[in-house]
Amino acid sequence: MTSNRSSWLILGAGPSGLANARVLKKLSIPFDLVEKSGFSGGIWDHRRKDTPIYSTTHFISSKTMSTFQDFPMPEDYPDYPSHEQILAYIRNFSAANGLESAIRFNTEVTDLAPLPGGGWNATFDHGEQREYQGVIVANGRNWYPNWPDYTGSFSGEIIHSKDYQGPDQLKGKRVLIVGGGNSACDIACDAAMTAEQTWISMRRGYHFIPKHVFGIPSDVFANQGPHLPLWLERPVFRFLLNKLLIGDLRRYGLPKPDHPLFASHPIMNTRILHHLSHGDLQYLPDIKVLDGSRVHFSNGQSIEPDLIIYATGYNQVFPFLRSEVFSWNPDQPDLFLNIFSRQYANLLFAGFVEADGAAFPLISLQADLIGAYLSQQIKDPVRWQKFRDRCESERPDLSGGIKHLPTARHAYYTQSHLYAKVLKKEFRRLDSNV
Repeated sequence: MTSNRSSWLILGAGPSGLANARVLKKLSIPFDLVEKSGFSGGIWDHRRKDTPIYSTTHFISSKTMSTFQDFPMPEDYPDYPSHEQILAYIRNFSAANGLESAIRFNTEVTDLAPLPGGGWNATFDHGEQREYQGVIVANGRNWYPNWPDYTGSFSGEIIHSKDYQGPDQLKGKRVLIVGGGNSACDIACDAAMTAEQTWISMRRGYHFIPKHVFGIPSDVFANQGPHLPLWLERPVFRFLLNKLLIGDLRRYGLPKPDHPLFASHPIMNTRILHHLSHGDLQYLPDIKVLDGSRVHFSNGQSIEPDLIIYATGYNQVFPFLRSEVFSWNPDQPDLFLNIFSRQYANLLFAGFVEADGAAFPLISLQADLIGAYLSQQIKDPVRWQKFRDRCESERPDLSGGIKHLPTARHAYYTQSHLYAKVLKKEFRRLDSNV
């Protein structure tokens, strides 16, 4: 067994792991950064067999609002970069901060166990064990498919969106996409242009937000000027969507949204309305039963698809943390600020955030706060302990006053402006210069 009790272990060389490695390097805090694949970039590396990225994937937030701190995207990138461009951007970020050489590739952590005195013992897939001062978990959120459970069975082909690679899989097939998120809508648009026939099944009505408003990326438009309070922001954007930009969704055969605007993750796709209005895509409600080659729906309709694609999201899984060490309830995740374990002072989670805005800026702010937390543990134990006491007891509301849909994804959902403000405030409270 090797002892690295003065070092931190970072799990994953995706955006979150790299952002934290950058901060720890800047603060001269020793760390090991391990990545189970042979490449950096996390899910954005399309060569990985286990990535959920498909060939037509683009960012749903704009390049302007989606950057790491102090590292803008290239000016020649389009408003909504492709997955190849995002991967290049992430790797340029890693190279610019001298992180690539620090990554131990093809190294998977299979078990983490707490040690007396607060450290952690890490077991790796090749049998090696190492001791660390602490662990930053940055293993990502989109690796383990959530499979729905419907009555009956289907005799045709079923895949999860994680196994969808691109439109070539759809040629000549009758395709049913199940889900109402951004991936479901993207795949439905691919199928509308490629498959023999396409349906999309959604269990509820959703709000659809265009990627551009008056020629400006939607998130840039929303962030121009002062941030509006919810009581004003919601009716303003509802007016824009319902009266100027989208109109009544029932005209496209879709149901009226069953929840207020902002109560669910934004669907940044209006191409789906184009295909619905042209008859290349048909809406169906929730599945009632699978019956051999046929699928029956809650409205009494039935179809006979060749392929069902479940775009039904992902489960957050930590396969290296035993349940007796870290009990995870997806319906009530219990981390302080979505980062700090309440039980273990040196077990932190990076990139664990669902928000109504871009992830990379929030990831950067999380990394800054984690860096301050690690530094103050040594430099100012009294200040650190005060923060640690709050980690164990406080449960701030990060929803921004929005009552989100009661789903696992929304159980830890944050309002981006509020979350960024809170992270900056907590950083200032920990920083020794304040």
